[in-house]
Amino acid sequence: MTPHISLLSACAMLLATPVTATIHLRPELIQTGSVWTYPSVVHGALKGRRWLPDGQAKALLIAVHGTQTHSGWFGALAVEMNHHGWAVYAPDREGSGLNINLDHQRRPRPADVSDWTDWMRWLDAVVGQVVREREAGGSRSPVYLLGSSWGAALVTAYMSRDAKFQDGSAPSHSSSIGGVILSVPSGLKSKVPGMAKKVEATLIGVPLGLLGNVCPPLRRIGTGIGLPAEAYSTAAHTRTLIGNKDIRVPEVESALRLGDQDPRMIHRATYRFLLHSAFMRRAALRALKIDWQVPTLSLLAETDDIADNKVLKKILPPDSVVTVNHTEHAIQVERADSMAAEILRWHFKL
Repeated sequence: MTPHISLLSACAMLLATPVTATIHLRPELIQTGSVWTYPSVVHGALKGRRWLPDGQAKALLIAVHGTQTHSGWFGALAVEMNHHGWAVYAPDREGSGLNINLDHQRRPRPADVSDWTDWMRWLDAVVGQVVREREAGGSRSPVYLLGSSWGAALVTAYMSRDAKFQDGSAPSHSSSIGGVILSVPSGLKSKVPGMAKKVEATLIGVPLGLLGNVCPPLRRIGTGIGLPAEAYSTAAHTRTLIGNKDIRVPEVESALRLGDQDPRMIHRATYRFLLHSAFMRRAALRALKIDWQVPTLSLLAETDDIADNKVLKKILPPDSVVTVNHTEHAIQVERADSMAAEILRWHFKL
């Protein structure tokens, strides 16, 4: 805790969680924040969003989105954190959000990756850029990593003491991270997609990968991700926002309204994306099991039809787990206030 924060302020924050949570879903927040450009070794310059507070940030949060979502889904949380003096950076994965790849009908192409360690290299570039911006502003504020859903597995694998890229080199900037937040971490253990989808990804994905050596387009054949909108939330407006299929991305996007589907949601992925996500999950679970010494906050939703909370409570650091009441998998948009309160409470305890 920084010296200028008084004991009274700290106590106030420790009691900040509301007794009854209220829905704070504001779809227009998905398009807030300023566009942030950062370098990527694998894909060149990429885009994301950032939300900066007035004055020097007390802490910096890098938020990594899930399989289907994108940087804009952290808008509600970022606004809450800005109120407390935090800066929030949310990079979009290549092929997602502001970096979405469109077909001739302006529909999102399936999410894809050549090797799962490319995601770690991407995240390392993001962390490096945030640290450089912090130093350029003369700040020494702590930097935290937040991984949501699928992103929790990436954050965990990246922070592993044995993390290595495909060429054998190690991340350069992970030592700059002061702690991690794993939010609804279905990337570590999920109820969906089910066994049938996993078998499909293996039995079809492996042959396609081999045949792709001769005919590369075969590697980019897509399939449904298998995360229905109904699993994210029981709230009708959230399910509508998520949708269950890719839709046309308008050339000029207006502010989202209740009843609109988010056009930048990804509902399809290549088989190799699914396979490499499984490889990443294996690396993340190994990191947790062998020697996990990173300060961690694990936020589980009270009701989650995607993340397997029963198993997660067994594999996550036991002193890190907090169950956020009145929440579902779409925690960062529906319960941003409760999520922010838990993050701030954890921060003050470090």
